Amino acid sequence: MAGRSVSGVAAIRMARLLASISFAALLLPSQAAFAQTAPSSAPSAGALQQSITFAIPPQSLSSGIVAFSRAAGIDLVFDGAVPRGARTSGVSGTFTVRDGVNRLLAGTGLSARFTNARTVQIVNPSAAGGVSGAAPSGAISLDTIDVQGETAWGPANGFVASRSATATKTDTPIIEVPQSISVVTRDQIEIRRNQTLNETLQYTPGVFAESSGMQHSGPTFQIRGFSAVPADGPIFLNGLRTINNGDIEPFGLERIEVMRGPASVLYGQNQPSGVIALVTKRPTEGPVHEVQLRGGSFGQKSGAFDFGGPVTEDRTLLYRFTGLLREGGNGIDFSNDQRAFVSGAVTWRPTDATELTAFSLFQKDKGRWNYGLPAQGTALPNPNGRIPVTRFIGEPDLDYNVTERAVVGYNLQHRATESLTFRQNLQYARENWDYRNATPIGLQADLRTLDRSYETLRASWDTFAIDNQAELKTTTGVLHHTVLFGVDYRWRRYNSLGLWGGVASPIDVFAPVYGQPVLISADNYGSRQTQNFPGIYLQDQIKLDRWILTFGGRHDWAESKTVNAFSAAVTNQNDRAFTRRAGLGYEFDSGVVPYVSYSESFMPVSGTTFDQVPFRPKPERSTRQASNTSRMI
Repeated sequence: MAGRSVSGVAAIRMARLLASISFAALLLPSQAAFAQTAPSSAPSAGALQQSITFAIPPQSLSSGIVAFSRAAGIDLVFDGAVPRGARTSGVSGTFTVRDGVNRLLAGTGLSARFTNARTVQIVNPSAAGGVSGAAPSGAISLDTIDVQGETAWGPANGFVASRSATATKTDTPIIEVPQSISVVTRDQIEIRRNQTLNETLQYTPGVFAESSGMQHSGPTFQIRGFSAVPADGPIFLNGLRTINNGDIEPFGLERIEVMRGPASVLYGQNQPSGVIALVTKRPTEGPVHEVQLRGGSFGQKSGAFDFGGPVTEDRTLLYRFTGLLREGGNGIDFSNDQRAFVSGAVTWRPTDATELTAFSLFQKDKGRWNYGLPAQGTALPNPNGRIPVTRFIGEPDLDYNVTERAVVGYNLQHRATESLTFRQNLQYARENWDYRNATPIGLQADLRTLDRSYETLRASWDTFAIDNQAELKTTTGVLHHTVLFGVDYRWRRYNSLGLWGGVASPIDVFAPVYGQPVLISADNYGSRQTQNFPGIYLQDQIKLDRWILTFGGRHDWAESKTVNAFSAAVTNQNDRAFTRRAGLGYEFDSGVVPYVSYSESFMPVSGTTFDQVPFRPKPERSTRQASNTSRMI
């Protein structure tokens, strides 16, 4: 599974070369694409002939239209008179988009007109043939209904998402993914008024949010019992791992996806806990104009704005601009959490085949770390009574916790042909963390005096990540393939200086007196670390009638150099690993897809043994039997 390698430098050079080649391919559209100077209104014949597996049972026509739109990833527009009680016989099996629409509308008296490769207009021929244009008997005249097809990288309709790219890096219906996935949509975030990532995942199965208590600027997750804090690498922003510390403001996110279980086949070095994928708000084709002013308990007050829409009439240039300021307490004495967030994005479509979305964000949080309270006096009895849950056990005049981050990047997609698509995702992030805290050690024998120490830290991360992908949709006999080949690379530099074991006076948790002596001596630990992580992966999603097979493999290289800031001792580590994943499912008419899956993860471990031998990577394996469903129960 995993072993040591002395070829890390060669692997990194190879990855950089492949990344350059892939980037060049992305920037060289096909000749037909260059000849296109404006978006064409004609539909793409190849797109309409693409085969898709549908599992839409008989139901009302309106709900069937929504289900078809989600499955095919297209927009359906209806304008006219809808027969009362209209129903569809459903669409079950593998069909082209054109044939699928015809089956959906069979027996309804309606017809479809393809206005372009992603839009279908449903019309009622009889509505235009009556006297003076009157609707026939038994029909209801409705306003125009625009049903937007959901994509894995865009907004979901309501609380239930139907598509995801987290498990496959392709736009795939969730029911076809042989891994456990939950999606928190924009509507959920708005209804629940979530202010942190901890809050957004409190109701997500398999996730223990706020595992270290309520924190304003520090997500503390466990997934299936494994740590999933940012430093462990589970958080990905727009498909790339550049978040190493701190929170991301939910107001700036379109959706949050959690994939449980090992995920190294697509994402490289990672914990077996899984992946938390954040998708930022993207530019919209329709106008967005939102301004918020809010107030709440503990002096909470905030203001936010969200603007977006087309810049040009042909919608080849779109924008999104989002911002938020918030300040207030959290119920703990002396608390005053402050946050400033701003993000922007621009989408440019020079041709029908090419789309570039560039984005950036900045966020700064300031507050105090919450270490909780002793068990005796809260969860357990204490002869001195109960400790107030609002009690602060640090030093309000000295303690602070400040995090700051800036991220820039882009997502580029180019359809070279109707079956071949190139994608490139690139990001650079700069993060800073500065804190000093009086930290609890434990209660003395009187069960009221709390011993404390003092610690400080100043840390920074610089991270660059790039992921080049080629996706091919093809058919071999009766098998329908979605093949994904990728080359990615991540570079990270980490610097830290801090103090462990500073002296802070004890405090009476029942009658605290703040401002007692604290000795903050010179820094006594720190390091400078540089890491390189190239990887190459291959995945195939195969469909045979109702059978769905997914398998993939990946090879990773990991190179790390750590320099002790005080002794100047240098530790070099070079590791490599090959990881695998496979899953098999069967889709029933009811929309239930039972599946069995196997997946692996690979995680390098920094540091050395007592004999100065670098730690070996941690391989993990997971086998699972479960089921997905397309119906909400």
